[in-house]
Amino acid sequence: MPDWKDDRSPRERVRQIAETVTDPVSTNWVAEQAAVGWQTAKDELEQLADRGDLRRVQQGDNVRYVPDFTRLYTERIRELVLSFSREELREEIVQAKEDIQDIQSEYAVESRDELEASLSAPDVSAAEARERQQSLRRWEEVADEIQLLEHALSLYDDLHDVDPYAEEDVGEGASETRVA
Repeated sequence: MPDWKDDRSPRERVRQIAETVTDPVSTNWVAEQAAVGWQTAKDELEQLADRGDLRRVQQGDNVRYVPDFTRLYTERIRELVLSFSREELREEIVQAKEDIQDIQSEYAVESRDELEASLSAPDVSAAEARERQQSLRRWEEVADEIQLLEHALSLYDDLHDVDPYAEEDVGEGASETRVA
């Protein structure tokens, strides 16, 4: 089985690792994870930070790097607005809410807190608790997705008004200019 590192350049490996961490990481850690030299990792991390994709975080005498989560979130909203119609965004919200209702029905709970509390119920086996834990994670992911979709829907007109010439991909290499 080929290693994930085999089909990526050293800089691509640094980017992939740096963009997926949730806590600030050092150049040494990234270099080790990406199997690249320290200087390669440092150069790519600095370039990503200069471009605004990463934040530099000072921890003692060391600089660490972490994704700019605000930028990632707003870029995701923009991507949704440019990729989907208002109706498609609404439909995604409805589907996500149905997913949550399915979880509520399956475990006879009304809230995430109730589902979480059921993990330690004496009549719930370890296997059932693990399934509930997975459903709880799914519920949390779907709730985050709903919030993101709602933000995209609420900003839909504003984002199209700000950039009426935003291009969206309509096929193989072709693009279409949107008109506000």
